[in-house]
Amino acid sequence: MIRRTPRRRDGGFTLIEMMLAVMILAIVMAMLAGAFSAVSHGKVQAEDRLHIDHEGRAILWTLSNEFRDAVQTPIVPSHVLLLGLAHMSNGQPLDDVTISTLDLSHSMSLDGFGAEQIVSYTTGPNPQHPQWSLLMRNEQSALMLMGGPSAANSVVLTNNLLSLHI
Repeated sequence: MIRRTPRRRDGGFTLIEMMLAVMILAIVMAMLAGAFSAVSHGKVQAEDRLHIDHEGRAILWTLSNEFRDAVQTPIVPSHVLLLGLAHMSNGQPLDDVTISTLDLSHSMSLDGFGAEQIVSYTTGPNPQHPQWSLLMRNEQSALMLMGGPSAANSVVLTNNLLSLHI
């Protein structure tokens, strides 16, 4: 009678076990890569929104400071002209605002505005994106004004304005 002796294992893994472990590891790694990609994409979008929000707040802060500085105060009396022009673009309101000091002196006032200084905020179409508008700021002396405000002195504050209603 032939006696069979049981085979001894040397403690290693079979080829099938190794292939199965590698496949499970590959699936887990693919899922982790997808999760990291989604988190990274979400982070970039959130940072972009935060940057746009910061820029919008800075523009509104600048506008409110110039409006506040131009109005008459009990300490420094001033004569201020505030003109506005409202129009619609793509169904959204877009307002233009002009602030002008009408002081007779030729020195800078305590609030930052000089004699007969004109600051204009105007909106215009964005040639690169039809749904957006440009917000431009123009500052000049009314004493040097000849033939209307010059677009060459305008500074574009933002090129992605959707609506501005003051």
